Formats: sequence, C-alpha cells, structure tokens
Amino acid sequence: MFKQRIKVFHGTFRYLCEKLGSHLRKQHTSMRDPISVEDRVVRSLMKLGSGNGVQLMSDFFGVEAKGTISMIVREFCHMVRLHLRKLFVQFPTKPQFRVLSKEFEGLHGIPHIISAIDGSHTKLCLLIVITKQKKGLELENRKKEKISTSKESVEVRKI
Repeated sequence: MFKQRIKVFHGTFRYLCEKLGSHLRKQHTSMRDPISVEDRVVRSLMKLGSGNGVQLMSDFFGVEAKGTISMIVREFCHMVRLHLRKLFVQFPTKPQFRVLSKEFEGLHGIPHIISAIDGSHTKLCLLIVITKQKKGLELENRKKEKISTSKESVEVRKI
C-alpha cells in the first residue's frame, strides 16, 4: 500500500527522511507544532508522484492550506537539489562529453547529444460485446471504449 500511494519503497522514504531531516525540520513554537519531517516528505512524494494539484492534496490531508502544500513541495525539491543531486546525478567533464557525444552520434546520427528521453502516448479502442438473453432471443450490445497508455524510455550512458 505504501509504494502504491507514495510511489517509492519504504526504504527510500526512510533514506530521504534521514538525509534531508535536518534541512526540513522546523522549530516548535508556542503557536503550533510543526509538520514533521516524515509528513513533509510524504506530502511531497505524493504530490510529485501523483501529479495532482495542490487543492486536491490539501483536501486529501484535510488540514493545510494550498499554500502550505505548495511551500512544502518546493522546499523538499530545493533540498533534494541542494543536498542529494551530487550523489545521484553526475555531469560529464568536457573530455567525457566529447567521447559520449561521439558514441551517441555513431549510434543515432545526432551530434552533440549524450542521452535521450522519449515518451509516446498511444490511444487504444476496445470493442466490448455484451450478450443478453431476452425472451429466447440473443441480443448483442456493442460498445466502444477508448483508453490510452503511455510509454517512456530513457537512454543512459555510464560516465
């Protein structure tokens, strides 16, 4: 259930809380208790993973104003960029870029590129046939249902 809602494994969630906790933690005041680090990370991951708007997220959690959710997500993203980006995203040096871009050009014929992301959206049409028995007659009700699927692919080269 956790992975379905939050879109990450529980271990990843714990890792994010541990690494970003000191940067996301707020002080207690006489006015109110702060939103915990765990709740901040959950709200951010749910918002980012679902694509839902801040109004829907506010309604889901039931207490915060839209501005609070928006601020929590922006702050979370900023802290991820500031403190975790260098651990997971490494940009190539100029010599590495030259080698990777020549390799990519040799494979795909496009110069000055080292990686690519592609997405496609496919519409599907299903024909559903519903058969009913009525007074000894067989009646068919045909219905078209439109659904769609999306596929994304990423080409990644090891630096």
